[in-house]
Amino acid sequence: MLSWFPVLPGGVHWTEAGQKILCDAPIGVELRVEPAIKSAPILRADKPWEAGDLGWAQVIRDQGRYRMWYQTKPARDKTTGAKGPSYLCYAESDDGFHWRKPELGLFEFDGDKSNNILRIADKGFFVFRDPTAPPKERYRMMTRRVWHEGDDGKILTPAEVQQRRTHNNEIKAGRAKGTPLPMRHQNVIVASHSTDGLRWTRYPEPILSDGGSHDTQNTFTRDPKRGTFVGYFRSFYGYRRAIGRSETEDFLRWPDTRWNHHALVQDAPDATLYSNAYSRYPGNPDIHLMFPAIYHQLADATDAQLMVSMDGLNWSRHTNRPIIQRGRPDERDQGGIYPVPQLLRFPDDRKFRIPIRQAGTFHNQAYQRQQTGRPTDALAWAEWEEDRLAGITAPDTGQFTLAPMSCGDQLLVNFRTEKDGWIRFELAPPPVWPPLPAKGIEGYRFEDMKPMTGNRSHVPVEWTGKTGLSVHKGKRLSIRVRLHKATLYSVAMTGRFPADK
Repeated sequence: MLSWFPVLPGGVHWTEAGQKILCDAPIGVELRVEPAIKSAPILRADKPWEAGDLGWAQVIRDQGRYRMWYQTKPARDKTTGAKGPSYLCYAESDDGFHWRKPELGLFEFDGDKSNNILRIADKGFFVFRDPTAPPKERYRMMTRRVWHEGDDGKILTPAEVQQRRTHNNEIKAGRAKGTPLPMRHQNVIVASHSTDGLRWTRYPEPILSDGGSHDTQNTFTRDPKRGTFVGYFRSFYGYRRAIGRSETEDFLRWPDTRWNHHALVQDAPDATLYSNAYSRYPGNPDIHLMFPAIYHQLADATDAQLMVSMDGLNWSRHTNRPIIQRGRPDERDQGGIYPVPQLLRFPDDRKFRIPIRQAGTFHNQAYQRQQTGRPTDALAWAEWEEDRLAGITAPDTGQFTLAPMSCGDQLLVNFRTEKDGWIRFELAPPPVWPPLPAKGIEGYRFEDMKPMTGNRSHVPVEWTGKTGLSVHKGKRLSIRVRLHKATLYSVAMTGRFPADK
């Protein structure tokens, strides 16, 4: 119940006497996100090469373990203020909470290779395990490569960049005389491949030449139905951060991005979309999700909302209702949270979790070197009960009808009611057009069941002492719902035919 997609909009039947009869009408209900619970930190910046805080990260379930790639932010030299390198690092875990930083021996730091560094990092990254790629390219990574060069095309070192930037700013501010030093800012989107996710080789040519506006964690996936790669990128809509989209059959050649989603009229005028955190719904790849960090520019902080799509093209967003809240003043994430891919199902405790970066400083403090808050020194989980990202709720009494699905062996429902709330279900024939009133199927009507109450997950609906639906198996039926002070999160038909998924 993530959007109105599975809910019938209803219709009107007019009698010969001109009486208006509502059919399968959604009344008294609304969509609400389920606010996440934030875990204690699961990974901390506790190594010398992590001194500049933690940056973008990503976690996948792969080969029987959880695998994390994460980026350090460059530390500044205390004397010159120049930034050092940013590193791409690796960690792994058996349970998602206790992480190992293995000594990989791949990169030398201060004369020693006993570390978990994979390489010097480009800006932002995203790793994808592509089962359609050749074995040597099974893992693919997209990053944004940024550099500065002078008039002669020579790439400038970080110290040279800082020196020229300071010199030019002094001249621009009128505090010094002279000629500005030439410095061009260059950036492209590049890609790398790996057999194991650890040892990476960069493809020789950029995959997207215009990397100028894509300055955060860009994501991509393989769409088997379309036979294409689909990417979601940081973009700009006017002066506002937004989400762009690009699609290609050739991973090594991407067309320019186009706007896909941006601030809506319902948003506050200072709200922009900072990042996207694209994920597929665990166990149902036909549902596409994003957890964009919404940057409230006047608060200089972020929280996260939920976006849902059934095709990866058209997106709906639960506006103005954070699904992951930032912290209160002086908490670890007072400056905001940034969800990072991907949303994972943890079967042992039946939870959904997505990693989050927690910012103790406000966004612009880092640019102005006013580090008055806590550093971003940890990653945590945002978590929900399984299949409870959002739901359809009735603050009082409401009703709606789900679009027809093929009947299986049982109807499993996932819901919560208040102390005086309840929820009922009814099986009905598929709707017709023009609309006609239709009774529920005998023996499976609202009055044939006791109201269900409490906080229950994936339990079978029982009508007059029976939960089995074998007599109707394979038939297309609608599910009608009546609820009072209750929320329905999901329904599932067990034992359906594969073709009816």
